[in-house]
Amino acid sequence: MSTLLTPDGAPMFSLFAGTGSAEFSIHEGVDSGKSFLQAVKGDRFVTIPIDDEVSRVIREITDRDGFKITNKEGNPSGVEIERKFALSGIDLEQLVELFDRDYVTGSKVLVQVYVETGKNAQGSYELRVRKEGDNCRMTIKVGKGQERIEIESEISEGLFDGLLTLRQSDRKCGVVIKKRRYMLEIDGRVMSLDVYDEDNKGLFVVEVEFDSNEDALSFSLPGVFASLGFKDVTDDDSYKNRKLATNPFGSWAK
Repeated sequence: MSTLLTPDGAPMFSLFAGTGSAEFSIHEGVDSGKSFLQAVKGDRFVTIPIDDEVSRVIREITDRDGFKITNKEGNPSGVEIERKFALSGIDLEQLVELFDRDYVTGSKVLVQVYVETGKNAQGSYELRVRKEGDNCRMTIKVGKGQERIEIESEISEGLFDGLLTLRQSDRKCGVVIKKRRYMLEIDGRVMSLDVYDEDNKGLFVVEVEFDSNEDALSFSLPGVFASLGFKDVTDDDSYKNRKLATNPFGSWAK
């Protein structure tokens, strides 16, 4: 960690700090001169490289808007345990009508863009910003498969728009992901059904989060999903959103 800090050990630019909350800060490597974004949540931390334009946008907009501090602190543990199931080749209206009748508790439109992706000593990483209605969030995830480190916090709409505009113009991390998320409750289990749009139109993904790996491994998809042909894609990187940004479902050979 020492090579990621300034000589006095202080971050070059603090974005967010609060007792019990996620903390994001920009550091400059002493040896490399490169910028790094560090996120800390309890005993979990992630440090990833960011390019000069990302650093500039974050600094300028945060100086202007502030880094929005709220009580919405995201994942309290800093760890995401999740399984994914995918389906395609079915009529959207039929699918939504089936779930809306008995299981849907709400829905919202999600727009997200990947700002940085890559690999470092901690594993595969991704930096994402997402907008859900009026709520905007910055999230760093590290790892692959069922369990990953996840640290996130709410940000200003201005910062979301700035990073979205940057990556829309250079497409460094692929296309913008757009989808409608339906919140479902089936047999007492809360889960989500993502209906993708634009470049990924035609893809449907069910996501289920868990408190433990044991809970995740013992989970069986409810019959209503299994009967439609949803398949487990938890370990298939092709269905990760960061991969759908660079290799959209619409471009797959059918």
